[in-house]
Amino acid sequence: MERFGIPNTIEEVEERIKSSTSPVNGYVYIGDATDCRYLNLISCDFEIIGEEFSSKPYVIGVPARILFERTLGFSDFAALRTKRSE
Repeated sequence: MERFGIPNTIEEVEERIKSSTSPVNGYVYIGDATDCRYLNLISCDFEIIGEEFSSKPYVIGVPARILFERTLGFSDFAALRTKRSE
């Protein structure tokens, strides 16, 4: 598994997500909801899954048409919804 550093720009996030091929070898961006909504608006290649899960507007951005919900697991999303992960 290759380790990634923190992206410096939203363009770097965009490129990493677009180059993802599967949930196992892909890149998931958890970041500012405004940035994720922007990527979703400018490109059909991106999909936002779930809802904003914190009083701070953060979401999970993933490549479109890849089912990350099963990979991340229901318990992960349940914890996020109840704000235990803040």
